[in-house]
Amino acid sequence: MSRGGIILDGDGGLAGNLWLGMMVGLGAPVEVGEKLPALLGLDSAVVSFDVVQRGDVAAVRVDISGTEQTSEMSLIGMLETIQALRAPVEVRTSAQAVLLARQSAEAVTAGIDLSRCRYAGDDVADTLIDVVGGVWLWRSLGAPRVFVEGPLAVGCSPPPAVAALLGDQATNRTAAAAGELTTPTGAALLQYCRTSHRPRGAAIAEVRVDAVFSDRGLVPPLRARLVLGVGDDEDLADTGLYQRR
Repeated sequence: MSRGGIILDGDGGLAGNLWLGMMVGLGAPVEVGEKLPALLGLDSAVVSFDVVQRGDVAAVRVDISGTEQTSEMSLIGMLETIQALRAPVEVRTSAQAVLLARQSAEAVTAGIDLSRCRYAGDDVADTLIDVVGGVWLWRSLGAPRVFVEGPLAVGCSPPPAVAALLGDQATNRTAAAAGELTTPTGAALLQYCRTSHRPRGAAIAEVRVDAVFSDRGLVPPLRARLVLGVGDDEDLADTGLYQRR
């Protein structure tokens, strides 16, 4: 029996903050995202969610600020921060797996020894909030599998780590906006949660997430639908990098 899933239109790309907004827009509790900085020990950081209007499109926007005061940290330090988090064990386990996949892809494609890497404070804070918040909000919806409708837009110059994480899914190199539309964090979250089978059933929630950033130009807003599965559907077994749930 299908447990439904999330259908994500791929033409707006996917970044960590867009993932947070998508999950909140589909019904995940906003309080989970807002309390993350305090739980992670990021005292100066603030996460906020609001609804913005872009022409005739209403969309969820996520703002993460105050991250520049965070201290630099190694990958081990980031993993230990997640392990110490007061959160369900499945949230911590998933977040560590997503973080490790993201950082490993970046290190391998850059030819860097992962064990010796240290990360700047603002990158540490943004990554921890996006990764931990991303999997926590996703699991609060029942861990629905994510199906990408059409090619996923990655921008005209995506980071090599995105292609390493998504492989054939990172195919839409649109020239409509400069730089990256899909980030390594967005790619790692999608890789962990995705399915190759399109969920069948009726959409019970739909959301658009703001994808307009001053350094990216105008790009399509991300659109996603939460589907309630019906009948005898195709198996939604894992088809990505991770084979356990």
